[in-house]
Amino acid sequence: MSSRNILDSNSPSISLPVCSGCNKHIMPGDKNVKFNCPECNNELIWRCGSCREAAAPYSCKSCGFSGP
Repeated sequence: MSSRNILDSNSPSISLPVCSGCNKHIMPGDKNVKFNCPECNNELIWRCGSCREAAAPYSCKSCGFSGP
């Protein structure tokens, strides 16, 4: 049995989504939502549960649209 580093450079990596309001990583199982920008429909917007509850502002990186 070989011992291989789980995080070696040959292992596939995952990329966690980032909340568009607070810029924190969204972990699997968190209460979150994702949707396309309502203005341009080009950018995928992620909202964490905390920002959703607080109605924190977010903005689209593509067109600059901002919403609650």
